[in-house]
Amino acid sequence: MDSSTIVAILFGVALVALVILGLRRSRRRGTEIRTWARDNGWRYAKSSPPVNRNWRAPIVRGGSVDHLLWNDFPEGQIFSFENVYRAGAGPALTRNVNGADLGAHVPTALILPQGHAYKTAPKYTPVEFSDGGFNTRWRVLAEQPEEVSTIHELLTPGFRRRLLGNDGLLLIDSPLALEDHYLLLVAGGEMQLGNVNPAAELLRDLISELPHPLPQGSPKH
Repeated sequence: MDSSTIVAILFGVALVALVILGLRRSRRRGTEIRTWARDNGWRYAKSSPPVNRNWRAPIVRGGSVDHLLWNDFPEGQIFSFENVYRAGAGPALTRNVNGADLGAHVPTALILPQGHAYKTAPKYTPVEFSDGGFNTRWRVLAEQPEEVSTIHELLTPGFRRRLLGNDGLLLIDSPLALEDHYLLLVAGGEMQLGNVNPAAELLRDLISELPHPLPQGSPKH
């Protein structure tokens, strides 16, 4: 048996071992999250591909919906899931998407901490607000320029003040998005179970500051 054959066999064995380890880790991860959900009053599904099928905002677009948690609150249903995606031809990455169903369509917009890479959405239109403190910490971008006025209505003074609070989740550079009929909060990396309830509380606070009824964005085609 020549050396190239031995190398090929060893590579194959290593690849199989990695796959087995990955499957075992995934099962352990699912068990951990399912147990947490049961103990904390949340519901759990291993996956739910339809959730993000129509999302277009670049910070949430594409990828899987894994380890979905959801719960019902007076403000509406709130969920959290792991999203494995690829940025171009790069390696697979993971982010944790937390969201609230607003019950009505809203325009697509990004709410990014200042310093967040602007190349995320170079064709989006900047939305400026009168309060300098908010503009210093956050950059708001609209997918469609004709929806800037609607986004002004949605991001009320109370909503913007909440984003200026000393909230640990926000201090870790967490962007937000309005997308379809959801308000979304995105964190890098796997879901941290200790952050699920705080993220839900933050989303509930933000929903309470939205105008009611919601101003409607243009339907997507």
